[in-house]
Amino acid sequence: MTIKRLDTLLPGESGYIHKIKASEEIKHRLSSLGFLPGEKITFIRHALTGDPIEIKIMGYALGIRRDEANKIEVTPIT
Repeated sequence: MTIKRLDTLLPGESGYIHKIKASEEIKHRLSSLGFLPGEKITFIRHALTGDPIEIKIMGYALGIRRDEANKIEVTPIT
C-alpha cells in the first residue's frame, strides 16, 4: 500500500485519508471538517502563491494551508 502526503498529490488526484500526523488541536479541527480516516479526498489546485491548497471532501470544496496538508497521509486511488 502506497501512502503519500496530501500536499504531494497532483491536481485531480484522489485518495483516502490514512492518518493525520498533527497536534490534537489540529486533528480536532480537521476532523470537525470531515477529515477522518477512510474519507475520500481530492486535490483540486494550489493557490497562485502555492498556499493554501483547495481540496474536495464530503462533496464540498475547502481551502487548507499547505503545512496542514503536509500532515495528512492518504492512500492514492489508482
